[in-house]
Amino acid sequence: METTAPNRSAAGGSSRVLDSAGGIASRVSEAVRASGVSKVELARYLGVCRKTIDRRLKGEREFMANEIGLIAKRLKVPVAELLGDA
Repeated sequence: METTAPNRSAAGGSSRVLDSAGGIASRVSEAVRASGVSKVELARYLGVCRKTIDRRLKGEREFMANEIGLIAKRLKVPVAELLGDA
């Protein structure tokens, strides 16, 4: 099982995903719960602290575009499902 993300960069030059209504945060949060992956494990995979993940899952901070792809890969769900395009 892969535990670290290849070529990850939490802050390095990636754009934020606009989520004004919190829909992405809600979908990612639900996918995390359904997957059984812990927030700590997801934070480590993304290379960020758990507080950062908590804030993003609550919709207090936006996800980075590269994080959405990495989260989808780790949780084994389509990116479109997290973005609401499914």
